[in-house]
Amino acid sequence: MMKRMRVALVIVLLAVAAFGAKAQVVLRGDASYWIHGSDVTVEVEDITNFGDKTTERLRFVVWASKDHWENYDRGRILGLEALPRLGAHANFDGVRRTMHRYDVPNGWYYVTLTLAERIVDENGKVRWEIRDGVEFDERRYLGRSSVPVSPFRQPNAGALANHGKISFPLPHRASSSAQP
Repeated sequence: MMKRMRVALVIVLLAVAAFGAKAQVVLRGDASYWIHGSDVTVEVEDITNFGDKTTERLRFVVWASKDHWENYDRGRILGLEALPRLGAHANFDGVRRTMHRYDVPNGWYYVTLTLAERIVDENGKVRWEIRDGVEFDERRYLGRSSVPVSPFRQPNAGALANHGKISFPLPHRASSSAQP
């Protein structure tokens, strides 16, 4: 009798783990951005899903903040752009997106790029969870009078994985490439 209960318990735990698995999507390699006129262009070397499930919809969010990135005080949205779903164990190489630049009050800002995934909870409520991100090293002057400048490049994207906790880029795995 006890052996049957253990087997049943193991089966239930495996089923819960299988249904609870999430996509594990990260930014890898170099990331850079350019501000030109009313646009922001973002370029990321690689976006990889290490999970066993396809992601939900993804999007880039570019933030401007007076202080270094904090998950509880993100600053103002500078731009956002939709990305397609990413299959299990797949990656997008050389992702480049141009998006509308939202105005921020004139001032000096840190710029942070985040990768967010659309999540629908058990009550049907939709929210966006930040899966990874990178804060660019240098502050820059932004506002309505921003002028085009040379690109800002940050090596080894992925500095803000899992809601502001520091992560390190993972080694490249063989995966199918898809173009976003």
